[in-house]
Amino acid sequence: MNERGVLQNAYIKASKLNADDTPSVIKKDIDILITNIESNKSLVSALTTSLLKKIISPKQDIRLHRTDFANGYSARVLDTHINNIAIF
Repeated sequence: MNERGVLQNAYIKASKLNADDTPSVIKKDIDILITNIESNKSLVSALTTSLLKKIISPKQDIRLHRTDFANGYSARVLDTHINNIAIF
């Protein structure tokens, strides 16, 4: 599945979620991101890019987010590509 399909599926699934069904430990971690999203937009973008890369390429070590790392990938190129996809 391509990046657009992954993002569309994730959006559809997320829109159907009931927050009451989410375990409190996950809510707590997500709330930290949501609370700080305005001051840490790059963190959310980097997290989204890394998670998308892991979905698309499950064997990729997402800690290797630069091409100068052995077996690395370009997170910046993927992020730019993602930002150019209109899913809504």
